[in-house]
Amino acid sequence: LYAKITRTSLRPLDHGELRDKVVEMAQKVNIHIRQVFIMPATKLQMGNAFAVHGNMVIFTDYLLARMTKKEIDCVVAHEIGHLKHGHPLFLSVFGLLLLYSLAFSLVTVLFTILPSLVASIGPAYYYLAQNCSDWLGSYAVVPLSLVTAILVYYLLSRRYERTADEYATIVTGDPENMISALVKLSRMNLQPLSWTKATESLLTHPATLRRVKSIAYRHRLPEERLNSLV
Repeated sequence: LYAKITRTSLRPLDHGELRDKVVEMAQKVNIHIRQVFIMPATKLQMGNAFAVHGNMVIFTDYLLARMTKKEIDCVVAHEIGHLKHGHPLFLSVFGLLLLYSLAFSLVTVLFTILPSLVASIGPAYYYLAQNCSDWLGSYAVVPLSLVTAILVYYLLSRRYERTADEYATIVTGDPENMISALVKLSRMNLQPLSWTKATESLLTHPATLRRVKSIAYRHRLPEERLNSLV
């Protein structure tokens, strides 16, 4: 979608050190990489990498030009972690549709049993509850289901990012460069390192500061060292 909007084309990476690194890491977990692509960042200057369903990995040239070799290794391992755990498949349209279906069923059941629950408080409230349930069932089931599905989708996406972070840190054995890579990504994309929990609930990625603190805690990096990396 990004490529279509910016009228750029993905450039297949058929050889080279980066492709070899991606293929090597993938083979260790029995993943066959179909292709590695370089995406021109163009005017947006977006630093990013993507693991795509179908065992493909995409890097923007903007990211590759601004990271060290060890930081790129951490980014590669992060994307392989997504593929290993099947994250791109679930975070496709299929995943959102599945979550919407579950949310729709849950909300519908809730509106169905609501009158009975309220009626148990007292008969006088039954008709009020019935009218509210009818109104909600007519007008609110679809939007509430959609909002619920999206929020759960974002929650799962943030969890997947933390899982891929930990996988990359273990595979590379390099928590410091994993942290510096995440911090660089935030800065090259002009994103804050931290935001409120309310804001984070509407995003697909956890706050960078939360991610790097988790890595530092799990791998026993002193706070002074974390601060210097950030």
